[in-house]
Amino acid sequence: MEVYDTFSFQQRLDGVLDRISAAATRAGRDPADVRLVAVSKTFPPEAIDAALRAGVSILGMVEPINRRIQALTGSGLDWYRYGRAESLDDFRYMIKTDVVDHGLPLITGLMTSGLPGWSYDVGHFVTIYGYVHTGNGAEFVAYADTAPALTGHTGNGLHLWELNGFWAAVSRNCGQIW
Repeated sequence: MEVYDTFSFQQRLDGVLDRISAAATRAGRDPADVRLVAVSKTFPPEAIDAALRAGVSILGMVEPINRRIQALTGSGLDWYRYGRAESLDDFRYMIKTDVVDHGLPLITGLMTSGLPGWSYDVGHFVTIYGYVHTGNGAEFVAYADTAPALTGHTGNGLHLWELNGFWAAVSRNCGQIW
């Protein structure tokens, strides 16, 4: 059985990023314009955890997440699915279904520009754990951003952000796991 610790994963990831940077430079492209997206459908949950802790964007996360929930609960339930909110109302529905009604986190892709702790725009995943709708109509989401310092993230891990501003970041990225 292979061990997927964050340190060894980070070493391998650094090597891949170095090769991507060199290839982009040879092709006359800015390495910052190239986005690495890992595909995880054949890897165990431990490998996915190591990749997420290293700040890697991952496709194919739904099945491993469902397998982990099944292992923890002893059920055959496939709770999570991949989708894309096409509007703020769709996104509210996803938040209401998972976070408010069922107490489950919502994983969402977003672009980081304008979010706390980010000085540049990059595709990234965060996890929404809370939603607040105030008496005066304002809406907020509470989310965790666990990006490591090597990604350039300098903020705290937990944030409360106004929903419309958060949606602006979400609507420019790939989708949601809800």
